[in-house]
Amino acid sequence: MRHDVRVADKVLSSARGRGDPPADAPVAAQPFTHLGVPNAEQYRRLLQIFARAKERFIVHLRPEDIAAELRVDADDQLTEALDRLVTWGNLRSDVDTGRVTTVEDFHRKRSLYQLTGDPASTPWDPDLATAMAHHDVRVEEELFLDTLLADLA
Repeated sequence: MRHDVRVADKVLSSARGRGDPPADAPVAAQPFTHLGVPNAEQYRRLLQIFARAKERFIVHLRPEDIAAELRVDADDQLTEALDRLVTWGNLRSDVDTGRVTTVEDFHRKRSLYQLTGDPASTPWDPDLATAMAHHDVRVEEELFLDTLLADLA
């Protein structure tokens, strides 16, 4: 299990008063995990890039696209951060075969990423997620993150 996922799960578990999870416990998708881990600001910036792209009707982004928005080089660290957001349920990853021009490109792992839009659990109100799905309504926390964080302060 990756260290950052473990740290995030500890933060969430201790916040709920349940202590440390067992070492072999699977980590469920938790879209708010990125708020309680080191480099939370980096994850927030990445999700904001996806939210802005969605406003322009751009659904899939490559690591190079995100790097261009951040004005940095696409590297393994960026790809690892995107993969963590996939693990936490914020993003979905699909195989990118659109830019394959050589055999080496074919064998190299290349991904397209997009916001998941998966409903988050609402343990404080178990009927909320069902009611929102019934009315075809959802809240994209990336768009309201500043407000959500201000409420916690």
